[in-house]
Amino acid sequence: MRPLPAEPPGTPVAAARRPDGPPRRDVVIALGANLGNRTQTLRRAVARLRLWLDGLAVSNVYATAPRYVENQPNFLNMAVRGRTVLAPHELLEVTQQIERDLGRVRAARYGPRHIDLDIVYYDDWQVSTPVLAIPHPLRGERGFVLMPVADVAPALRDPVTGQSVQAMLRALPAEAEDCVSLGPIADDGADAASG
Repeated sequence: MRPLPAEPPGTPVAAARRPDGPPRRDVVIALGANLGNRTQTLRRAVARLRLWLDGLAVSNVYATAPRYVENQPNFLNMAVRGRTVLAPHELLEVTQQIERDLGRVRAARYGPRHIDLDIVYYDDWQVSTPVLAIPHPLRGERGFVLMPVADVAPALRDPVTGQSVQAMLRALPAEAEDCVSLGPIADDGADAASG
């Protein structure tokens, strides 16, 4: 696998753009952050993902109260959809490297983090290994995942349930949908929300 660039260069990664290269797969990645300047971190993560994903569509940003472990700052969540030549485990390596580069330290499960990148969908593939599960196993109970995914892939059908993302979103209990859209990611360096 090619080394992960430290910062996005002015031009796209040529090997990922070649029409005669390996097949490109449609992927959806969820992003979340609740430490530091969340907006800046999300923006930097999106810029890094652009190196590896063609035709990137970016969702709105959503403010979300923490789930599972509630004694921590609120999250900003979003999703991106694009196409990649990377295999699922290669894409996982890239997302984990981006997380490390942006300050992620894996500590408590569901605890606070500078950045979290989760592969939600990889085409219609189902992957289950000790280090990777696709589709993301908790996607169906998380409004903070489904709402941004619906922004970038409203007609996408879940390969396990057969439901559209919109149908999965409608099936959520009201408390799981407690997300507030803040609109597109800000470009001014300020955090999108104070809470």
